[in-house]
Amino acid sequence: MSGCNSWGAIALLVGVGGCTSTVGGPWLRRIEITGNEHLLAGKILTHIALSESSSLPWRPREHFDPAVAELDHQRIEALYAAHGYFFARVTILATQSARDGSVLLEFVVEEGPATQIVGVEVQGLEALPQATARVALADLPIRTGQPFVHGDYLAAKGGIAARLRGVGYAFATVSGTAYVDRAAHTANIVLAVQPGPLAAWGEVTVQGADPAAILRHAAVRSGDRFDPLLLEATRDRLYGLGLFSAVHVDYVASPARPDLADVVITVKPTPPHELSLGGGLGIERDRQEAHLRALYTRRNFLGGLRTLRLSVSAAYVAFPNLFSSQRQGPAGTAMVALTQPDLGVPHLGLQGRVAYDVGIDYAFRFHGPRGELGLTYTLARERILLSLAYQIQRLQFFDTAPQFLEDPSSARRFFGFTDPYLLSYVAGTAIVDLRDRPMDPSRGLRLQLSIEGGSTLLGSGFDYQRIEPDGRLYFPLGGRLVVAAHLLYGRIFTEGASGSPITRRFYAGGPDSHRGFNYHRLAPQVPSSATAPIPVGGDRLLLAQLELRVLLVRWPRSSLGGALFCDAGDVPDVSIALRKLHVAVGAGLRYRTLIGTLRADLGIRLNRLEHPDPGARFAFHLSIGEAF
Repeated sequence: MSGCNSWGAIALLVGVGGCTSTVGGPWLRRIEITGNEHLLAGKILTHIALSESSSLPWRPREHFDPAVAELDHQRIEALYAAHGYFFARVTILATQSARDGSVLLEFVVEEGPATQIVGVEVQGLEALPQATARVALADLPIRTGQPFVHGDYLAAKGGIAARLRGVGYAFATVSGTAYVDRAAHTANIVLAVQPGPLAAWGEVTVQGADPAAILRHAAVRSGDRFDPLLLEATRDRLYGLGLFSAVHVDYVASPARPDLADVVITVKPTPPHELSLGGGLGIERDRQEAHLRALYTRRNFLGGLRTLRLSVSAAYVAFPNLFSSQRQGPAGTAMVALTQPDLGVPHLGLQGRVAYDVGIDYAFRFHGPRGELGLTYTLARERILLSLAYQIQRLQFFDTAPQFLEDPSSARRFFGFTDPYLLSYVAGTAIVDLRDRPMDPSRGLRLQLSIEGGSTLLGSGFDYQRIEPDGRLYFPLGGRLVVAAHLLYGRIFTEGASGSPITRRFYAGGPDSHRGFNYHRLAPQVPSSATAPIPVGGDRLLLAQLELRVLLVRWPRSSLGGALFCDAGDVPDVSIALRKLHVAVGAGLRYRTLIGTLRADLGIRLNRLEHPDPGARFAFHLSIGEAF
């Protein structure tokens, strides 16, 4: 190979035309894995350092380094050894193009025989109750007859210890030895368990904040049986206060008694003053919005872990768009909110809000004050939330559609519209949240029931009752697929001559609702000579959604995903007919970042195209966060 680069142990195959050189050395065009049967090429590629050059012209080319390729060859052999293929051998072939100097790198794998597990023995569980021993050995990832995988061997040790800790053995440890006969390709595994005593919680100490206030929100209580889930519950509760930037909860052996686990809670307070600014766009066919928001937070306001928030949001909204506007104008809210997480009873909190709203909708613009005072109560380690609140709102309308002004009596009865508008009601909510992650769930169930009632006895202009059950289910299919389902029902009951209040009626359509329709377009409508038909909402709602979410690409701080969905629902004039639901299918993209998910969805209506919004078969939505 005189005249060509010398690449040591790497076999070099030169393309027709002889050797060429490029400034900065050869670049890596493609990496191939051949001969692999038991490990996927994608898995192997994640364990090596070299990477292919991007096909995008503006991305820099990846340099080919023979020394790194040799290390990658060793990494692949080590990866196979970790999966029980101790005799796997890898050969490197590097083919350099005579045209542009690029390199095609091929790792040729000879896997050899796998090492089989011929025996698994677990020692040290004999003194424990049989039920406890069965729990400790449940779902053991190593079994006789399987290939010896080092990761499964480590997982077996860690799993037994974790399951014992889960039933109260706080200081359980597991050691092990794998006796590997390389000549016979067999492995005998012996795991030695030291469960230690059945433990209880000992002393709980707090570092970094007022101990009395922190202990009131801790799930751990001295003297109770040891349960490691209570450590996570304590951490979640303290983070939920919004007062700490870091929370560390751990346990150590008590120096006084071997069966006690002392708990150490260390918190780092968030700066007491915080100012945040943000903005965004909402783009749909029938509605466009640009908004800004400023939020000031004062933590531990006057002590007692209470939080004061002052927020101002400003927006400009146009129907249907800024260039062909039928109704447009400013909108926004100025709000003062105070949260008191502890009222002397564990898990009982107080919330109060005072706000002034300026808004715009298809039929009118409005402004006015509102207020809220409520109690919240959590239990079952924050999995259950109960709330009860009194809310009052007074609005004045302007720039109102003529249909609402021609006959005030009919507008009140059929549209729930009156000017001025006073709403006073009591609302209660019960939530059971069993999801793994509230912001981006992949597994679990969330159930919610909301009930509210307005009455003239409370000073309200409307007598009504509103009920809204909501269920959401998430189920993973492997590591990249999640099936998500959502079912929502709503019903309003009215009393007297007035209809249901227009701001509490049900509407569907939009990025967080039925995605076959634009914002609030799936609802009873009244015709308009000057604009598109005006949605006025309904007293019944049914929405069913099914979505398949897939992770496409993952980066260190973000990821790109996709979704296929089917939405079905209706907001009828009279009653819901299950056979006549509006059905839409569609697809979307999800760009997930550390601060949220940017979502784009395209919905396509499949049926009932004549009403509402005849001809509007497609709906595009750009928003932040998942639909449900």
